[in-house]
Amino acid sequence: MLRIKSVRTGSVRSPYSLREISSVLYALQSAASMRRCKRGISDKVYAVERVNNGENQAKVSRDLGVSESTLSGWLKDKKLLFISV
Repeated sequence: MLRIKSVRTGSVRSPYSLREISSVLYALQSAASMRRCKRGISDKVYAVERVNNGENQAKVSRDLGVSESTLSGWLKDKKLLFISV
């Protein structure tokens, strides 16, 4: 995370507080790191099959790099996934 030591530049003082500047920088960094990645149907079917075979949901989601809530959504829609394959 980028840290700003001072908001003063010479004799001119910034109209923004250090807290405001750091919160904007944090929001920009968070938005850049949360890029959306679309998964193919084959990846989703593979994940659902792993869970159906008894593997832990948390482990499968970590292995695939998706959140547990995303994997839960795929499991809820598994009928639609298998129809489209």
